[in-house]
Amino acid sequence: EALQKSPRAFIVSYEEAAQNDLAAFAAHIPPPESADVIFGAFADNALAGSTGFYVRPRLKERHKGAIWGVYVQPHLRGRGVAKMLMQQAIDQARKHVAILQLTAGAENAAARTLYENLGFTVYGSERRAMRLDGREYDDVHLALYLDEQP
Repeated sequence: EALQKSPRAFIVSYEEAAQNDLAAFAAHIPPPESADVIFGAFADNALAGSTGFYVRPRLKERHKGAIWGVYVQPHLRGRGVAKMLMQQAIDQARKHVAILQLTAGAENAAARTLYENLGFTVYGSERRAMRLDGREYDDVHLALYLDEQP
C-alpha cells in the first residue's frame, strides 16, 4: 500500500517489491534480539502505519543509525501517528547510536516539518535523487545528533 499510494516516499518501487514473495519480505524483518526494529501503528486491528530503524552495518559507521519506511495511511495523517512512530524509533536509536539519519523528499513539507520538530537538522541535499514517471525529484538528508541532546 505504501509503495502504491506514496511512490515518491520510497526508493523501492511497487513493481520491484511485488516480484518478491512473502518469504523474501519476511527475511527483512529484524530478529527480536537485534537493535534494528520495525514499529507499527494499528487502527481497527490493521496495520495503518510503520517505520523502521537500523544500525549502519559497517564497523566504522556503527555509531550511526537510519530511519526508513515512514508511512501512515492517508486517513490517519495529521493525528500524531507519524510522530508517535518516529518517537519510538528515536527512543530505540538512543540505546544504540550517536547519530540518527533519514532522507526526505525536498518537496515533502509535512514530513520535513515533523522531522525538524523532532530535532533533526538538514545536513545535505541530493539533486535529482529520484526519477519517477519522467520527473526528477530532489532529496534532503537530515540528522539527529542524539549524543548532543539532553
